[in-house]
Amino acid sequence: MSSGIAELAPVGPDLVMLTGPDLGAAIESARIKKGVTKEALAAHFGVKPPSVQDWVRRGTIDKGKLVELWRYFADVAGPEHWGLPWRFHPHTAIAEPPTPDLPAALPVVLDALADLPLARWASVRAQLELLAGHPEMRDDVLAELRHLLAEPRGKRQGAA
Repeated sequence: MSSGIAELAPVGPDLVMLTGPDLGAAIESARIKKGVTKEALAAHFGVKPPSVQDWVRRGTIDKGKLVELWRYFADVAGPEHWGLPWRFHPHTAIAEPPTPDLPAALPVVLDALADLPLARWASVRAQLELLAGHPEMRDDVLAELRHLLAEPRGKRQGAA
């Protein structure tokens, strides 16, 4: 019986994730978000549908299938869905090192943005706001930012 507090289990050095009924609820939630049946999920993992039902009901899944589970649901459930740090990479099953010192990076970023046309500057800002609200979209946002910042630059229109 769940106490309302998520149960966590060690995954690796300093990493924990949901376990038991909390993990089962996370699997079921991700399955519904992805719009797949339990039968389709079972087929993908090469197990029978009763196994998937056990995953959902009891939160029991072979540890060898965890990384594939994270990958399979990565489009609808980020690492935090499983109780993992948001910078956790399901493809490598390791956490990223801490981010660089943002205050130290800010002057470099501002210098790169200084001569962007206003329309492109607004696009960069929108991408940064998207990243702030949806860290699971990090790779897509960074790719778009690289594209925006790599385009030829012109004088900033509307600037004094």
